[in-house]
Amino acid sequence: MSDSHENPEDQPDALPAGEVVTAPAAPAGTIEDALLVARIADDFRGADILLLDMQKITAIVDYFVIVTVTSRRQMKAMAEESDVVMKKRGSPRLGAEGEGETVWMLRDYGDVVLHIFTPEGRELYALEELWADAPRLSWQE
Repeated sequence: MSDSHENPEDQPDALPAGEVVTAPAAPAGTIEDALLVARIADDFRGADILLLDMQKITAIVDYFVIVTVTSRRQMKAMAEESDVVMKKRGSPRLGAEGEGETVWMLRDYGDVVLHIFTPEGRELYALEELWADAPRLSWQE
């Protein structure tokens, strides 16, 4: 029997000549982005602002900013301002959820995710309980 058909799993991945592969660099300023989003929430009179460090909990996101608002108008204004500021910083919005919702809105900036809730929505989704193992960081310093 001939060995001309080797198992592909036994072969190292081939790179084109001259190509170098490096690990992606961690984004500079990720914590600064999270702090900025928390401060925007505060500027728009958000309540019970919480910054969770998700780095050791999940590989999907580094930080959650969770905030409570009193109206749909406040929710929308906070989300729009976060979008504008983060885009200027080079971290544009990658995703959004809850546009038609009345209790929750999400903005995904890659390593930072902003969750904006009404009091009822915050109680319903209970992210603080779901991610109870995530360290809480001070954003007011």
